[in-house]
Amino acid sequence: MSFSLGLFIVATSLYLRDAGLSDSWIGIAGSIAGLLVIALSPVVPVLLEKFNGLTIFKLGMAVMATIMLAMGLSSHLAVALLAFTVHRLALSVTISAASISVRDSSGSKELEKIQGLASSLMNFGWVVGPLLGGLALAVYGLSNTFFISAAVMLIGASILVMSPLKAKPKIRAKIDSSWIENVRFYFSRPGLVAAYVFRGGITAWMTFLFTFIPLFMVNEGYSLQAVGMALALTQLPLFLMEFKTVDLIIRLNSRRLFIYGFSLMAAFQFAFFTTDNLLFTIIGFIVSSVLALSILEPLVEIYFYKQVKPLEEEKAYPVFSTAEWAGSLSIKLLTGLSIGLFGTRSSFLVLAMVMSMAALFAIFTAPRADKTA
Repeated sequence: MSFSLGLFIVATSLYLRDAGLSDSWIGIAGSIAGLLVIALSPVVPVLLEKFNGLTIFKLGMAVMATIMLAMGLSSHLAVALLAFTVHRLALSVTISAASISVRDSSGSKELEKIQGLASSLMNFGWVVGPLLGGLALAVYGLSNTFFISAAVMLIGASILVMSPLKAKPKIRAKIDSSWIENVRFYFSRPGLVAAYVFRGGITAWMTFLFTFIPLFMVNEGYSLQAVGMALALTQLPLFLMEFKTVDLIIRLNSRRLFIYGFSLMAAFQFAFFTTDNLLFTIIGFIVSSVLALSILEPLVEIYFYKQVKPLEEEKAYPVFSTAEWAGSLSIKLLTGLSIGLFGTRSSFLVLAMVMSMAALFAIFTAPRADKTA
């Protein structure tokens, strides 16, 4: 799945630009799609509890492949916006199902190592996908790149269907169908609130990287192959290091790691704001992936699962997953407005402020010790 998404995401911003949107409006369109995902998220706990996560995972991959095919067939603005939004909805449900499936396949003592391994394997796709995506764009064009990403997604879904994996049944007294109650449950726990903020911060960083850096590079005259290579290099440290950083996560207090990671990423963004050198910025994103994101990305999932019991996962995770869309929505909207009003460089200041707020939350608000439910 991550391999297909890595191919897909390199082309998405350029696709929306070809459909007629400016860089600023691409950010705003992404924010609107994220808002719709959050608004429709009440149905996700019901789906996950009525059907097992593995089944939803398979169906979600098939739906995303269909949307990729539609985007390859048409670049009409209305089709582009509809397909982009539906893809985001399918992705939201699929990610929730995939994460819970991984969690259910591991015991409490194995959680850190399994999560680190899963993150590393996912990030392998995010290394190869953008690299081949940039090459595919240059050689085959936008439409064929979407067709390739759809084919890869369908292959992944087929492998999952034919695999011997079975979902573990969970016996529950009732389906948690009340969205209001699920939200109240989630935000009544300080540890889950902290997980939400941290997940949103990480997503804001990744969204900025994959949405706006390709546009900035194309504007500066970089080739599409260079765009794909740059994005791949920012993900390579995550693939190589996340399985190893789990040992660090086990030994050290989570709160300190969150403070360190977000503070470091904020410092890098403030530095990018002071320079016009885009190559320096790209190298800085790679370095911050090595030093900060390789710790934060697996840590936030581990931190979340330590706040809930197994029977609480299906009602808590969909709320937790909306942090991705809240972070994506916020950074796209703020960055789009910032570029429209003040120019490209101001966008780095926006991202620096978001990273700083996440670091401050870890310092002053987040629980001071990990809790295992």
